[in-house]
Amino acid sequence: MNSTAILARTNRALREPESALVAANIPYHLIGKSGYWAAAEVRAALSYLGAVLYPANHFLSGMLRTDFHPTKFLPRVKLAARFKEIKATDEKVSYWELLTREPGTLVDPKNLDAVSNFVQFVGSLSRYRGLTPDKALRELLGALKVGDYYSEIETIDNDPLANLSDLVKLAARYGTIKEFLDYAREGTAAS
Repeated sequence: MNSTAILARTNRALREPESALVAANIPYHLIGKSGYWAAAEVRAALSYLGAVLYPANHFLSGMLRTDFHPTKFLPRVKLAARFKEIKATDEKVSYWELLTREPGTLVDPKNLDAVSNFVQFVGSLSRYRGLTPDKALRELLGALKVGDYYSEIETIDNDPLANLSDLVKLAARYGTIKEFLDYAREGTAAS
């Protein structure tokens, strides 16, 4: 069996090789840091973009892992634990239905406004459905105020804003949000 190693100094430098490996359907393994597709900002953007089409459980869970303004004031740890608890008794439970119909069973009364704001934001994502994936992603990142968020965060080997810019460029290669998400799912599964 032949093996090849690719050495990179930063996670950002791995984006091109990872994309090429995914496109060629070549399995790979990363040692050390997580790589482009597993970067928190990339996963977060993909979760929000996925919720544009449908607020599925895995998209909502991904959104709850972010610190962007729609989730900033949510009791995220408590919500995640509550979702896990409910899912243990009902595998088909819809987090979206719980958030929209029964938020009082998920959080304390003092957090109901934060849940309501989050639900309102997620509900508004449908306005991006008819856009091309790059335009939808660009507008979505603006609505999430990622520029403001990442301007306050300093990282050593990762540039979140550059990664998100690359994600928008990748999205421009696809005609629909679903096509782009299918491609991105291959990338995230391979990493």
